[in-house]
Amino acid sequence: MKPEDIGMLILTLKHKDSGFYLVEAPDNPTMDYLTLKITVAMGQARKRVAVVDFSEMKMQQGKSVTRFVQDAVNEKPDVQIFFLRNMESSSANNNTQRFLSNLNHAREGIYCLRRNFIFMVYPDFGDLLKKHALDLLFWIPHKYQFESGYFTPGEFAESVQLVDDDDVRFVGDKDRNHIRELYEMQLDESLDDVAYRTENILKPLADLYELDGDHSREIPVREQIVQFCKLGDSDKYSGALVSLGTAYLNTLTGYRADNIEKAIICLQKALELNTRENMSPEWANIMMQLANAYRRRIRGDRAENIEEAIQCYEQALGRGRWTPYEPK
Repeated sequence: MKPEDIGMLILTLKHKDSGFYLVEAPDNPTMDYLTLKITVAMGQARKRVAVVDFSEMKMQQGKSVTRFVQDAVNEKPDVQIFFLRNMESSSANNNTQRFLSNLNHAREGIYCLRRNFIFMVYPDFGDLLKKHALDLLFWIPHKYQFESGYFTPGEFAESVQLVDDDDVRFVGDKDRNHIRELYEMQLDESLDDVAYRTENILKPLADLYELDGDHSREIPVREQIVQFCKLGDSDKYSGALVSLGTAYLNTLTGYRADNIEKAIICLQKALELNTRENMSPEWANIMMQLANAYRRRIRGDRAENIEEAIQCYEQALGRGRWTPYEPK
């Protein structure tokens, strides 16, 4: 078992609100260990997890696979991640092929529940999926194989970095690129549900671009987010504008002077949606970013730009007499 494998799985679960995952492990202790590690990491990311035990399905005669999973989800509506375990027990008594066929047909009903479902199976059961539930297997883009054996807490901490904002970021560049590619592949598959696409694909993808310093790719994604948020909640719209403005301010591609002007426009629009009356951290952050933009501004009079930056800095820090900010 490699620490980076579980790190990549945790990062994927953190950023995606729904999907199928296949985890193959050789024994129950390894599955229990994986479940524990994922549960701890998701708790720090404020996501709830639960186990759907298919061994209990035998006691509920006549209930379909879809209904069994639906009932489990309905009982715990605040849970985002479900481990599907002990499916082997439901396929005992020479009913393996029939169970897998039912599981295969249940894929759409389960997927529509909009949760993350982790199919935890033994390797030989995974081979049976290829024979009797191939359609379901095609619906599972995330597949992980673990061998028996545990790694130390230190190794786990090295693979998954838990930062102050409870974000889960994978340290390895190779695997972070893999996660980024998964999001990019989904861009064309989620055009119908714009809200879902924005929250669950565009935003985490933009954050990954920002993390990698790839602002040339980040900016077009941020622009799409702004267009969507413009029609809804003003706080989200303001936040989207700040993120876009910051990306313009940090990018090294294109014309530097133009990018700084675009950053200023975004930040000024965000400022119109926020006031200083409640001294919100968001307002102060906008003023700080606006000060940075004016400090770096190429166009206009240099002395005036510096004065503008100083005014923004002072108001962000709450110094001096408060007067409504009026951009020049």
